[in-house]
Amino acid sequence: MSNSNTSTNNIDKLCLSFVSDCAKARSPQQILDIAFSYMGNSCLLHDTGYRVIAYAGNNDSEDEMWHQLVADGYTNLYFMELMRQRHRVSGQYTPKRTNTHPIILDDPETQKYRRLHICITDNNNTVIAFFLVLENNRPFTEDDKAMVLIVSKVLSMCLGYYNFGQNSYSVTPVEPVLKELIAGTIDHNANTYKMMEPHKWQHSERYYLLIVKLKENSIYSSTRNALDGILKNRFHNYHSILFEGAYVALIGLKDKSFLKKEHIIEINQNLEQADMYCLVSNCFDTILDVRVYYKQAMALYSAVSTKNFERITFVQDVLADFMALILRKNSDLQALVHPYYKFLAAY
Repeated sequence: MSNSNTSTNNIDKLCLSFVSDCAKARSPQQILDIAFSYMGNSCLLHDTGYRVIAYAGNNDSEDEMWHQLVADGYTNLYFMELMRQRHRVSGQYTPKRTNTHPIILDDPETQKYRRLHICITDNNNTVIAFFLVLENNRPFTEDDKAMVLIVSKVLSMCLGYYNFGQNSYSVTPVEPVLKELIAGTIDHNANTYKMMEPHKWQHSERYYLLIVKLKENSIYSSTRNALDGILKNRFHNYHSILFEGAYVALIGLKDKSFLKKEHIIEINQNLEQADMYCLVSNCFDTILDVRVYYKQAMALYSAVSTKNFERITFVQDVLADFMALILRKNSDLQALVHPYYKFLAAY
């Protein structure tokens, strides 16, 4: 990109050239790839729940927060809390949710490089996403601000075309907490619920895990978007993550009913097209047990051939094949018992 002495005419020509190059772009990812080629610095688009929509550039590990966001696909619990604390202390770290012109974020205590930041809005001027450029390859210039503004307009049109505002999270999601519970990196105790409160967590009477083991050559984000697009509109309490090469979704039911195959049958076509399988855990009554049921399902994936699976398979359906493995490994048999029989045993 040209230096700070570039004339207004030149930057206008550059922006027009960018818009022209984006004419054939069919996705936010293609737009960011083009933006990176023009600006030379890494750039990223995430939704209002800090989930990555698209990314282009080199993931610089020297900037830990940026690296984590790109690697995991969303901001983890530690960095979310750090941002809230920094905002309370300085009032400057978290950008205003309505800045529709580029601003520079600069906080040396939490980030290696500065960022150019701008909100992406829909036709109703509602913020639906955020675009950021990292100052990791070359210093920012005034031209960058002009380019970022143009990029934001193109992204707004692209996201609007796909009705993104109607299909995205409007609040910070619970995904980071869910991931750390499954990974076992936070304590499984009552205090966990307090950690979830800022994430608008909704308690349920019963929970299920849906786990789809992804193929190595699959586009993880595309698989997630396709499944989320079907399931999160069907279930009020629904959250998903990508974890250890698998799509993991948590479904919460409030009315003490049990999840049935017909409730999620709409994903069957997606699974068939991708030649993947969905395994549904036994139900459990506290989010603190999510790691137990995740480990059980993944062990089943490893032990039982998918030839014995239907596209959507409940753990109970392949329980006989799994029992031998559990007994050999002396695992917790309680996790295999259907909640109905646990209820009877209590009396």
